[in-house]
Amino acid sequence: QYRPNLSIGDEYVPVINIGESFTYLGKHFDFNMDNQKAKQQMKDKLTVLLRTTSGLDIKPQQKLEILKKFIPTQLSFELRIYDFSYTWIEQTLDSLIGNAVRDWMTFPISTCVKEILALPKNQGGFDIPSQKSVAQRLRLTQRYMLKFNKSEDIRKVWSVTSLKNVNLDELISQ
Repeated sequence: QYRPNLSIGDEYVPVINIGESFTYLGKHFDFNMDNQKAKQQMKDKLTVLLRTTSGLDIKPQQKLEILKKFIPTQLSFELRIYDFSYTWIEQTLDSLIGNAVRDWMTFPISTCVKEILALPKNQGGFDIPSQKSVAQRLRLTQRYMLKFNKSEDIRKVWSVTSLKNVNLDELISQ
């Protein structure tokens, strides 16, 4: 097996071996294209953020404010650039958040924390959107920007990828 010798000008471009990965412009690319390393990094990042928030000597209401205002900003870049399935986001990220909130608020194990988080405050909830809904909103915004961009080339990207994103594009059309 040959390893190609790639160079740009006088600079050597390293070759990625089979089964390895690399990061380009902040996005992680792996050989299998399954985003497993990116998913693990996202899960680890959220775990650290929640553990740090849990360790703070503040009231649970303040921890909920951190969850609402700070933590989503730390996760939005990854949610925007990776095509994580909504099921994975809900079962992994939202479950981690639900467990942390259950601990902060000392709710019993049978409490429907995810539903309480998403409910508006005037209905007895905390008005904190799930990461799944944040990801859906980010993808919808991204599709909208592609469709209505001033650049013809960007609009072509939208049309080429429209068969893969029928549900999102249907929402934009309404």
